[in-house]
Amino acid sequence: APNPVRSRSLVRYSLAEAGPATVTVHDLLGREVARLADGEQGAGAHTAALDAGSLASGVYIMRLQSGREFHTTRIAVVR
Repeated sequence: APNPVRSRSLVRYSLAEAGPATVTVHDLLGREVARLADGEQGAGAHTAALDAGSLASGVYIMRLQSGREFHTTRIAVVR
C-alpha cells in the first residue's frame, strides 16, 4: 500500500555513499510533478520536504536516483 501524505510531509531517505542525488515525484503517467532534492549530498540519512498542497489526491511515485542506482516508492496524496 502507498504511504499516505497530507499537504506537507517530510520524506526520509538514505544514501550509501556521497555523490549526486535526485529525489523526484511523478504522476502515474511518468510526468515529474515535484523535485525535492537535486545535487551533491553526503552519505547517510537525509530529509526533504514534500509540499503536496498543489497535487491532486491520488497515487504518485517518488524516485530516488543516486549514481547508477535508483529506488522508487508509491505515495498517496490524501485530502
